[in-house]
Amino acid sequence: MERVLEPEFNIESADRNILEAMQRIAGDDRDPSPWPGNSQWVFRNVDKKPVLSIPSAVEVLRSREGDCNEHATLLTALLRLQGSRRGFAWPGLHTDKFYYHAWTEAYLGEWISMDAT
Repeated sequence: MERVLEPEFNIESADRNILEAMQRIAGDDRDPSPWPGNSQWVFRNVDKKPVLSIPSAVEVLRSREGDCNEHATLLTALLRLQGSRRGFAWPGLHTDKFYYHAWTEAYLGEWISMDAT
């Protein structure tokens, strides 16, 4: 479990800005499970806007805009110390269309999908 919780390229969970944002969002809530308010906060505070980039949590926190990749990256960084990872899906296996989506998974005794988009 520890290796999936470490900061990594563009999921800068140890960055001061991410840590401060997490503290502001959570306030006095010290629930050890991934705080659901993080998902709601990202949904409400990151504008849904298509972008072409490799998302960085710190940059998304600064710009407050992006598509599913940016939402998932920021939410993952906010929850990383509490147990989260990022997931990706390519639905539409039974169609000739290509679809792509990114989301966050949080560990609550089992992996639970959290989609902040």
